[in-house]
Amino acid sequence: EGERFEEVKKTQSVIVGPQCLLTCLTNGQPIPNVTWPIHNMAMEGCYITCSHLPKAVKEDIKIKVQNMGGRYTDSIFSVNTHLVTDCVKSEKYLFLGRNRTVVVASADETSSWVLYPYVS
Repeated sequence: EGERFEEVKKTQSVIVGPQCLLTCLTNGQPIPNVTWPIHNMAMEGCYITCSHLPKAVKEDIKIKVQNMGGRYTDSIFSVNTHLVTDCVKSEKYLFLGRNRTVVVASADETSSWVLYPYVS
C-alpha cells in the first residue's frame, strides 16, 4: 500500500510478496510473470468469474483473486473453477454448474464468502 507502491504498480513490473516467492522456490515453480502484484499463491489454479454483482464489488474481487495468484475472467469459460454470485440460476450459474464449478455466494458486498456445491 501507499504512494510508492502505486508508482511501482504503474510501471507494470513484476511484484511478488515473500509468500509467493517462498512458494515458488519451494515447489520449483517459475515466478509468475504478470502485470499485477501477487502476495501469495493461495488461489493458484483458480479461475474466478462473477455474476449479478455491482461493478465495484467485481473489481474488488478481481484484485483480491489476482493478489492471491488466481485468475479472474469477466466472461465464462470451461476453465472457470469458481463463480461468485448473489443470484442462482443465472446463465453463468447454469453453464458453470454443468462443469461442477464451485459456487461462492457473497453474503454481502464485502463479507467473507461461503462455498456451495452446485445443485442442479
